[in-house]
Amino acid sequence: MSGASGRFAAVLANFQLTLGAVAFSMAVAEVLSWVYASRARPDLRLWEGDVTAVVDQVPEYGYVLAGNRTLHAVKHMPDGGVCYDVTYRTDTFGRRTVPRLSPATTSTTMAFTGMGRSIC
Repeated sequence: MSGASGRFAAVLANFQLTLGAVAFSMAVAEVLSWVYASRARPDLRLWEGDVTAVVDQVPEYGYVLAGNRTLHAVKHMPDGGVCYDVTYRTDTFGRRTVPRLSPATTSTTMAFTGMGRSIC
């Protein structure tokens, strides 16, 4: 093949090879990242005394935090280290409350929206 049709065929073949190489590289990266993620963060296990949540089931909303509660939550990693150790407090309506930063602060309710991922 020579001329314009030969050059076009060569360019098209090179483009297809490049596109295939990029797709293959992305597939390999996805598989490797999945393997790394599944091994880097083993499932956390519950240790005796671990408490992660105390919730009430409400038909309209699903699960909500219980009202007027103070909950000390601890989560351990598989090696025994502490992943988190926190105290949650809720008001009458089951909303999480936070300590006031200054006397001028009038509200002690903090709103959380969306979903997050665990940090450990």
